[in-house]
Amino acid sequence: LNNELASDTVSFQRSEAQFGQGRCIVKYTVKLRKTGTYVIAGGRAESGVFSRSNYGTRTVSGDAGDVISGAISCSQFSGGVWAIGAFRSMADVPTR
Repeated sequence: LNNELASDTVSFQRSEAQFGQGRCIVKYTVKLRKTGTYVIAGGRAESGVFSRSNYGTRTVSGDAGDVISGAISCSQFSGGVWAIGAFRSMADVPTR
C-alpha cells in the first residue's frame, strides 16, 4: 500500500477478513515497534490505494513492544482484494 509504515515501526502479527451481512470485517493484531499513535486502515484495495466506499480505519496508541488487537468494519465488496496497513496519520491513508 502507498505510504504504509515499515515493519520496523508497526508489524502485523495476524490479519484476516470476514464477509457477511453486507459487511467486511478485517481483524488484526499488531505489535508496535516504536512508541506512538498510528492509523490502521483496512478494506478493498487496488493498485496500492483503498476504495473510499469500502474501507475503514482505527487509531491505535501505545508504547514500543505493545501488542494491540482490533477490527475494522467496512461495506462488503465482491470484486478486488482486501488489504490492511499501518499509517502515520489519516492524511497518509491512500484512497480513491
